[in-house]
Amino acid sequence: MNRSGSVQRSVSAIVACWCWSVAIAVVAETPFGPGDFAGIYRLPVMIDTVVSVCPWKSASGSGYVRVIRTRGPTGHGLYLQWIRFGVAGSEAEVISTRSIEELATEFDVAVEMPVAQLEKDHCLLQGQAEDSVNGRRYRLDIRVGAPGDYQFAVTRHLSGGLP
Repeated sequence: MNRSGSVQRSVSAIVACWCWSVAIAVVAETPFGPGDFAGIYRLPVMIDTVVSVCPWKSASGSGYVRVIRTRGPTGHGLYLQWIRFGVAGSEAEVISTRSIEELATEFDVAVEMPVAQLEKDHCLLQGQAEDSVNGRRYRLDIRVGAPGDYQFAVTRHLSGGLP
């Protein structure tokens, strides 16, 4: 056995033990009350991923858009949520939530989380989806505008399993 390999493994084990002891000490000293996570516990189990993507601004305020991906029995769904920043220390608030209805009614797909690209007058979300039945792949383009406003376009681009 190589002596330097043995020393390296010993150092790694010591560092790992130290990290675990620090983590246990932090958890043991952190007072979690019964209501501290009440809002998080109310999230539906079907919520798979949440990502904050693009800023928005209008005459009534400013904020950001949040994309929520859900997992259901027949595939993924996407929701857009416009969050308005609070003023003078007040809490931020959800001012609009929209389901991407086209995904719910026309497609039975698994969706990758879209990637945001900020354009001059909108936010463009682009991603891919795969049909759960025949494996066809689609490119999704979602143009996000003012609170509550979006435009959806889908392009069939790669064929998968069945023709």
